[in-house]
Amino acid sequence: MIEIENVRKRRADRWVLDGVSLAVEKGVVYALLGESGMGKSTLLRCIAALEPVDEGVVRVAGDALVSGLSIDERVRRRVGFVFQQHHLFAHKTAIENVIEAPMFVAKISEDEARARAEKLLERLGVAHRRDAYPSALSGGESQRVAIARAMAMEPAALLLDEPTSALDPARRKDVTEILRGLAEQGTTIVVATHDVPFARDVATRSGLLERGMLREDHGLLT
Repeated sequence: MIEIENVRKRRADRWVLDGVSLAVEKGVVYALLGESGMGKSTLLRCIAALEPVDEGVVRVAGDALVSGLSIDERVRRRVGFVFQQHHLFAHKTAIENVIEAPMFVAKISEDEARARAEKLLERLGVAHRRDAYPSALSGGESQRVAIARAMAMEPAALLLDEPTSALDPARRKDVTEILRGLAEQGTTIVVATHDVPFARDVATRSGLLERGMLREDHGLLT
């Protein structure tokens, strides 16, 4: 579902990603571990086609983003991204945040987009906050709305950047259950985190990113 072959990405005078290869199958939760500054967020952004790679190939559900070429919009649409700070539109309600991309990117009708959003918000336990603005949402509620927004485009893969960084233990357990449920329904998930206990709870596979290189299945989940 997600295939990365010898990806390299330069920032200033160093390779943030230096020959990273990875394959994540459908329905797998993959924990991308590593300290801050080791390139986890950069790798997620390259997978999501938010940034081009300098060398190598990224494929999502068969569509490729190739070094040296413009970003393929098909790749971007196949990937949902939940940012660490959520990045909800402050001037839009929860449901308006969720329907934005389906209406203006996927070009589906407002009625269909709202029906899809209602189901997602209900599934994630925040339907009662559908008309609240981000400033009125708790951290856990904001994250659930951000996940609903990412899933509203019905992506093949979901990427999350440090999803537990601002959550208490109860909310962290909620996120674990949500991600496990999505994976059971066939979504491929990659989570960038330095939270090893969370990774042990949620992931079926893991890798450690250090100095731009990925070392897989290093035993932190056992």
